[in-house]
Amino acid sequence: MYNEWKMVTIGSLGKIVTGMTPGTKNKENYGNDFLFLTPSDDMEQRFVGETKRKLSSVGVKIVQNKVLPKNSISISCIGSQLGKVVITKKETVTNQQINSIIPYDNVDYMFLYYSMLIAGKKLNYLSKTSTAVPIINKTEFSEFEILLPPLSEQKLIANILSSFDNKIENNNAIIANLEEQAKLIFEKEFMKNDLIKENKFEFQKFGELFKFVKGKKPKNISDLPQEDYIPYLVKKYIDSNEVTFASSNDGILIDDLDVFMLMDGANSGNIYYGYNGILGSTFSWLKNDNDMVNEYIYWYLLINQDFVRNQNTGSAIPHANKDYINNLEVMLPINIETDKTLKALKNMRLYSINLRRESNKLVETRDTLIPKLMSEELRIEEAIATK
Repeated sequence: MYNEWKMVTIGSLGKIVTGMTPGTKNKENYGNDFLFLTPSDDMEQRFVGETKRKLSSVGVKIVQNKVLPKNSISISCIGSQLGKVVITKKETVTNQQINSIIPYDNVDYMFLYYSMLIAGKKLNYLSKTSTAVPIINKTEFSEFEILLPPLSEQKLIANILSSFDNKIENNNAIIANLEEQAKLIFEKEFMKNDLIKENKFEFQKFGELFKFVKGKKPKNISDLPQEDYIPYLVKKYIDSNEVTFASSNDGILIDDLDVFMLMDGANSGNIYYGYNGILGSTFSWLKNDNDMVNEYIYWYLLINQDFVRNQNTGSAIPHANKDYINNLEVMLPINIETDKTLKALKNMRLYSINLRRESNKLVETRDTLIPKLMSEELRIEEAIATK
């Protein structure tokens, strides 16, 4: 069965479409009718169902021969996002920085997606060896080769790998739902102005609840895990799970429930939790010594994240505005240490952390299986036994 695998070019697997951007000076080209995918969109997900910009029916007529049907495979071919891969969920147009494959009938779109995850990493590496700005043109893209099994095997392999992603995506949906429910609970319990009349709350300066502790770059950073080394928490790790490691004694150590904020760069003011590691220099830990206060800080800042970001300082490089944050006036429960609502919100975060850990293990297993299954190193029967 396995000798039926063939080395083929990407260009032989389907119609290759390089995207195009309709004129941006004509506002009528843009609206809400068609997704318009660019590398600035979230290409870390398996499926793309939303984009920052959309085309109007006027704009899509200009690029009508570039419209991708559902289940096309789109690959970013320039810049830092080179090699990122997504599947279209519905008719989509991309800009010229993305090449897409509309698979032929003998190619399973999901198998092609997983094949392109490997190809994307190789293309990213090759592009960086030749030009200052990483770029793969349509010809180079079309001529890149991958191994292709018969369609029946493509589907089996795709089903195995999809089972991991289905579970991961389900976990992500649960986490997102929990977060939305928790935000509603917090707003109802702690953010209505008439609550102060109940004499159960008191006004307090937000900055009196915690202090900013800035992260710092460790002396030694390793690409591989070592004894006593833990993840080094930088933006690319949080955004793309590109992990490096540092000694647990070499920097600001934070734990899963600790809340930290991005202080520098785009999206300054974003807050995070659920990481155990050494905090990078673009983040600050919002340090406090009370679990319930910590809970209050997280949910208050998450709900008000857009307002906080709107107060960022700096034109070239945005910075979170600590003075603005410190001077926010909040309503704190007088008996915060025994507050049952905050305890419940803490349990919701703990549950989300456990789901993230499960997803991380699934990602690790999936990423180990992908190259082995795509190169015949691991047989399908062995992969099923791994699940």
